[in-house]
Amino acid sequence: MSYYTLADRLAGEWERIPFVERRSLAEVIVKGVYLDEMTAHWLRFEVQWLDPQWGTEYTYRGGHKTWTERENAFIRDLFPSAPREDLLANMPRRSWSAIISKHESSTSGEKGIL
Repeated sequence: MSYYTLADRLAGEWERIPFVERRSLAEVIVKGVYLDEMTAHWLRFEVQWLDPQWGTEYTYRGGHKTWTERENAFIRDLFPSAPREDLLANMPRRSWSAIISKHESSTSGEKGIL
């Protein structure tokens, strides 16, 4: 059986394979895994397969959905009195529009935001 056939069969069973075994298998078929910070808000995840016929996989992710307690405290205590530059400098993972949106949602009566 060729490894192409085996890889196709494994794909259908992947979720049922124990993590330790999946990790061992990945070490055999993956040449490299890279995570690049494209900007402060966008990450590129790249997988280079050992077999060049499989090509290279890219995934892009943006934004940070979970706010830390530190970020929540900055918004609660400093917004809107602190200069924009201070808030952005203390929250490098966040855009100005995300900070404004977070402040607006925290003051609109939503539970558990801040």
